[in-house]
Amino acid sequence: MVSYILLLTLLLAIIKLMFNKIVTIIKVEKILFYIFLFLIPLQLRGILYWNNNEWNSIFLYLTDILFVGVLILWARRLICERNMSRFAGRNKPRFHRDEISKLLLIGFLIVAGISLFFAGNLNVGIFRFIKLVEFIL
Repeated sequence: MVSYILLLTLLLAIIKLMFNKIVTIIKVEKILFYIFLFLIPLQLRGILYWNNNEWNSIFLYLTDILFVGVLILWARRLICERNMSRFAGRNKPRFHRDEISKLLLIGFLIVAGISLFFAGNLNVGIFRFIKLVEFIL
């Protein structure tokens, strides 16, 4: 119960900082990332689907929610920086490095996605596929 009060206090502090004009999106992104790192060992989770044991069940971890939030803020910052550099007349170079490794990862994800059709429990298979995508990101 104390951890939920602490988390609620941290989330309210983040919301307050987000509305403050001084704090930029980079600072909010860093704060969320540090909270994410702090909460990894706690493994706070909610049960979405229970099937007699932990391996066949689906959970929603608080760290998953924070990870998605950090990814959204990171993507928003990159898009804003890219748009600003275009208006300034500076085009960032396209990504040319490690294209082979990116293609291999995409191929692996495609094969993993196809294997969902052969899963014994489709709900758990989809959940584990989402966790795999999260790990790759």
